[in-house]
Amino acid sequence: MALRSSIQKNYGRLLSSSAFWSKRQVFSSSSFLLGTNSSNVTSYNNNKNSTSLKSIALFSTTTSKDDEDEDVTATHFRDGKPTLEYVTKQMPRKFSNMRNELIIKLAAEGIFGAVVEQVVRNIMVVDRIEYEEAKVVFEEIRKKNHELQWYHILPYHVGLAGTATISLGSIPLIFWCDTVKYFNDKYVTMEVPQPSELDTWLEVGSWSWSWMEPVIGELSFLLLCMQLGRSQLSNMGFKPYNNFSKDLRAKQIIKLYPQYDSLILTDYTNAVKYYSSGRVNKNKLLEKKN
Repeated sequence: MALRSSIQKNYGRLLSSSAFWSKRQVFSSSSFLLGTNSSNVTSYNNNKNSTSLKSIALFSTTTSKDDEDEDVTATHFRDGKPTLEYVTKQMPRKFSNMRNELIIKLAAEGIFGAVVEQVVRNIMVVDRIEYEEAKVVFEEIRKKNHELQWYHILPYHVGLAGTATISLGSIPLIFWCDTVKYFNDKYVTMEVPQPSELDTWLEVGSWSWSWMEPVIGELSFLLLCMQLGRSQLSNMGFKPYNNFSKDLRAKQIIKLYPQYDSLILTDYTNAVKYYSSGRVNKNKLLEKKN
């Protein structure tokens, strides 16, 4: 009798625990309401004990147990391959067709289209407008970010022009006889070899290399030391110019549009590239409008 009583008590506890967990699964939800700072609190009472679950909202999508069962149903696959009906109905073809959870995941992985879609949906929630209207607002943000980005990449333009000039100019300064003689007369003043020793461009290069080698070698060593110093700055947590300019531009965009989520705007400004993703995105938006 004692054994039977003990088994009945344990069986009753097992049923109570199973009911509790099944109830939690039915009411489980992924609460991500983009752009709000609200919190969802779900309480479960079991033997006068309550459990509170709080989460910051980014997107608002609630999944029920029936939906989960439908997603994993065996009818969607045949012999380990998806069926045509399943792919036709549920295969997303554009970022706008994807669920909020997938957009968040792809944006976290740095997929630019998902980052843009995340900003658009944040605008929809904050401004309470439809998708097409949100894209118009996003286009304003994109243009402003592009304007700010031009000033931040100006040092890169100067560096590119300088390196191109030096690299191309070094060729005639080493191998072209007239240029080498002019440079020697103005800045070096070394004795000019006999004309018979300057018949070929290789002979000219062997003469000019006597003063070009120290300059080029020192510049190469200087660049190597600067690169090593930059890596040490990164190891110590100091931000090189690229990261500094991205953070500065993100702060400027957040200041101009404080109503939208700061993290989402930061992700967008960091993902945009001046000569590729930003302009490609503009062309896609114009195509959609037309």
